[in-house]
Amino acid sequence: MSDTHISTDDAASLSFSSSIFLDRTRRVQQTLSANTAVLIARPSHIHYFTGFETLVPAEREALLYISANQVVFIGSSFLPPVAHPEIVCRTGVQAKILGKTLEAILASEKSPITSLQCELSALFAEEYQSLQKVCPVQPFVDAVIWDMRMIKDNQEIHAIGDAARVALASFQSILPKIQVGMTERDVLKLLDAEMRAHDGQPAFPTIVAFGPHAALPHHQPLDTPLTENTAILIDWGCQKSGYCSDFTRSWWFGDAPDSEWQKIEGIVRAAYDAAVSQLLPGGAVSAADTAAREYIRGQGYGNQFIHTTGHGIGIDVHEAPSVYLTSTATFRENMVVTVEPGIYLEGKFGYRHENTFVIGKSAAISLG
Repeated sequence: MSDTHISTDDAASLSFSSSIFLDRTRRVQQTLSANTAVLIARPSHIHYFTGFETLVPAEREALLYISANQVVFIGSSFLPPVAHPEIVCRTGVQAKILGKTLEAILASEKSPITSLQCELSALFAEEYQSLQKVCPVQPFVDAVIWDMRMIKDNQEIHAIGDAARVALASFQSILPKIQVGMTERDVLKLLDAEMRAHDGQPAFPTIVAFGPHAALPHHQPLDTPLTENTAILIDWGCQKSGYCSDFTRSWWFGDAPDSEWQKIEGIVRAAYDAAVSQLLPGGAVSAADTAAREYIRGQGYGNQFIHTTGHGIGIDVHEAPSVYLTSTATFRENMVVTVEPGIYLEGKFGYRHENTFVIGKSAAISLG
């Protein structure tokens, strides 16, 4: 396990140049025939190619059309256009008029587009119907995009490092303020406010779990008050410059820790170290999960480790690759992943330890 940390002091005002986005879209264009276009609907993919950040993910704010001939950002009239000279901006993203928007784009093509590949899982049914009336719609397999997104460039790594720095500094700031009588929601509010005070925001709903609640990996905070000699688990992350970090810390609040809690703490930390030792370029992603899972199973708690050992992270909190025993991926330099083994004892407590890592040239580089 590497103790190296990436400096993020120069990332506070990070912005991505248009040349980076141009390079990304051209890599997709190189995979397309003259008669095929792709319509990207997943908000995080659109962010990756343009820098546009969706404000309300549940609503359609933008689509991105890519053909061998052009790149078109389709938004609404109340959105600022993306400021990249190689990207054409059009309005008309609403489902009822999307077909007419597509007709206008197709009319501007040098070669006729006979197949429009779409992210069907990210489209609304009304959008699909509108598009299908204009051009035959085929499913788009976005493996090429995920493969690109798995390998972070230097600016992405700095952005994630900055998000990690804010997350950890915020946690350290609120740690001395946690006291008996505070509720899970009280701690949540403290931590989230601290990240916002440093120009970040929660990357996902912060998890604060006291006692038996820590046995549920995705517990959401309640008005449960903290008492002496209680297990605490906090899973949180920061989003900054459009990129995310993810951490979990577990500890015993009080001076008389439960003996079984101490036991699972030692097991999880050893499993964590075993997984981190497998974060090597060229190594199998599945090996990290196997190392952690086999160690925990060997200690008699295999059935209490109920999730993957980790996941990729970047614009989305959960990205490829999934650090799990069924993964067929290989670790590559500049991948960013989490490692987070855990043991959960229903009705008692749970213990999880998590950090965010960059795969370096010869070892894992910890951001925590």
